[in-house]
Amino acid sequence: MNEQEVTQLLLEINTIHQQTFRFTETLVGGHQDRAVALVNDVHQRFILKRWYRDQAIPLLRTLVKRGYPSAPPLFAGTTKTGHTYWIQTYIEGQPMKHLDNVFLEQIFSINELQANCIQETSHIIQKSWSTYAYQVLFHNASDWFSHIQSYNQATRDFAETVRVNTQRCREMSLIHTDAVHGDFNPDNILVHNSKITGVIDIAAMGYGTRAIDIATLLHYSYLYEYEDSVKSRLRRYLVNSFDRETVLLTVAYRIFAMLAWAIEHDPQETVYAYVEKSRSLLQTI
Repeated sequence: MNEQEVTQLLLEINTIHQQTFRFTETLVGGHQDRAVALVNDVHQRFILKRWYRDQAIPLLRTLVKRGYPSAPPLFAGTTKTGHTYWIQTYIEGQPMKHLDNVFLEQIFSINELQANCIQETSHIIQKSWSTYAYQVLFHNASDWFSHIQSYNQATRDFAETVRVNTQRCREMSLIHTDAVHGDFNPDNILVHNSKITGVIDIAAMGYGTRAIDIATLLHYSYLYEYEDSVKSRLRRYLVNSFDRETVLLTVAYRIFAMLAWAIEHDPQETVYAYVEKSRSLLQTI
């Protein structure tokens, strides 16, 4: 959507909810939900997203009551013209960009807030991040495994290495009752004066095992060469908080996710670097 299209969408939203939102700028990032900044007639700031999972709304309400640093939508729905929308208050802070030790205890506390948010049902299992991670590894969900295999010999060999190392996980069952951000990386964590002020890009939040979010951060710490102490503390928290198969499966899933993304968007040398750094991580667990 361009600015004119966003303005037209806001006319519909304002009519539905009797608000005065207007467009200010398109925000950097947010590939899935295409976030833009808004302001109302009393200069309050908001974020408009044009995609979200239904699961995210009740999950966020539960998490915010527990102290999770984010905000559920003020308004969400679909307009008569078929446009999906989600509007939440603006959260102050700057993206973390680089994870260092000062934030780790806060991150671990946030992750613990995500535990046991719902009772398990067949409907929850079917749509959970845990099920998706398992399907990616063992049933080629999103065609990631085939995509990685077909890129070149190096990625093909590495994909097979990951598969061999995760065979023990084929018979396991991940939990489905935690909240999972789905892309819990430093760009989606806002900070100010050494304090985490918010978690953003939350529209894809769903159920699963919260180990996925720590596995994501751990993988980032290897890809972007964070301090060894950060890698060690993340790895120790993951290993001490979850069983070995959960650790292995969630890390392998995040490796496939980032490698598939790199193949699609980055030059070959970046893909090679991702393979080698991911191999190093896999060896440590």
